[in-house]
Amino acid sequence: MNPWSMRFIRGIIAIALIVQLHQARVAAQTETTQPKSDSEAVEADAAKSEADAAKPEATVSARRSLAIEEAFENLRHKKFGVRQAATQHLANAGLPVLPRLEASALTGDVDFQNKCISIISAIGQKMSALDQAVAALERLSNDPSFNLAGKAAEELSRLKKHQVVRAIRLLKEAGVQVNQNTTSGEVYYVRNLTRNEQCEHLKHFPSLSSLTLHGSGVTKACIESLSKLPNLRQIYLYSTNISPQGIAELKLIPNFTSLSIWGNYSVAHIKALAEVKQLSTVHFYSPVGDKELIAAATLQVPQLSFASFSPSANTAEIIGTAKANKLQFSLSNIQNDDLKWLSGSKPPPLNININNSKDVTDDGIRFLENANIATLSLYNTGITAKSMKQIGTLKNLQSLMITNSPIDDESLKHLSDLQQLGSLRLQGTKVTGEGMATLKENLKNLRYTSPAPTPKKPVK
Repeated sequence: MNPWSMRFIRGIIAIALIVQLHQARVAAQTETTQPKSDSEAVEADAAKSEADAAKPEATVSARRSLAIEEAFENLRHKKFGVRQAATQHLANAGLPVLPRLEASALTGDVDFQNKCISIISAIGQKMSALDQAVAALERLSNDPSFNLAGKAAEELSRLKKHQVVRAIRLLKEAGVQVNQNTTSGEVYYVRNLTRNEQCEHLKHFPSLSSLTLHGSGVTKACIESLSKLPNLRQIYLYSTNISPQGIAELKLIPNFTSLSIWGNYSVAHIKALAEVKQLSTVHFYSPVGDKELIAAATLQVPQLSFASFSPSANTAEIIGTAKANKLQFSLSNIQNDDLKWLSGSKPPPLNININNSKDVTDDGIRFLENANIATLSLYNTGITAKSMKQIGTLKNLQSLMITNSPIDDESLKHLSDLQQLGSLRLQGTKVTGEGMATLKENLKNLRYTSPAPTPKKPVK
């Protein structure tokens, strides 16, 4: 084969190879640029959108971080205007910078530390950051190694006043009655608190001494808040949902001494009071029967008071076992037979108040003869001067009050042997000042009298 034929054949082969290579490249490009399915396209667009959106957010966050870093640095700047701008910037930043401000307050020079404390206080002016700012300042003021603890305490005192104002406002908006001292503004009495969450506000009232809790929305959970009140002494419970375990936890209130209960309490609740050793007085205002009386008799407290009392054949025996130093009974709208349990009773000293009981007559007062009664009040009963003879047998009587009864000066002679009597108040009776003066000559301990004794008129 001649040279020209060989060259021709080689040219044809080269052209064929070039064509095949080109076709392969075109096929590859076609595969890579083939349209995606609808779902793939949506996913791709979403991913791109997220990436595009993240870039500005990341940029903004980074800018904020840089601005905060710069503000902290500028707190030490030599120019006053720059320092003020940095202070304002950090105050506006709010909660996110509180931890760093607290940590920074423990470092650097005094001027820098002062600025950090002031900024924490400024952040606390916003109600949303108030509690966190108070907590930060409390830690700083309680740090014994911190040389500006006094400054932190001053700012803390200011913020706590804001907490008090906020607590009063929220409680009043919820219908709770809040009583404040007219001079100091301190809260001393809160009434009709109805929900556990309201109890949380009470920690801002360190001078609170008296509290009324009302309704089933108050449970054991409220007691923890009460344990933080150093001056709380009196608690009134109206039909609450506090369990016996919650009643026992009243012992956590350091200076709590007086409890009054209306409705919704059981024998278990009464027994739980034995855990509250600091109690001095317990008042029961709901009806008390034998079961409740037996439980109450086991309580070692200075005084037990019963305002709604249903005596039975067992009452005298139960009361004779009472461990309280004194028992008080307030009896209303009763009859003579309701006093039988007092006949010859020898329990702890009794305070007896009989109110609005016209059916209690001289026959009923006979049951009081020689009873261990320290205080006797007879309001609007049906007794006459004859009852003074039985009252005169009450050797331990210290206080006597009688209203709206036809007793007279002559009947007072029956009281002449009551050497412990220190108070005698007679209203709406026939007793005169002269009669009172005669009695007072025989009773050296009688100091408080009504009517007041008057000198006898000279005989002409």
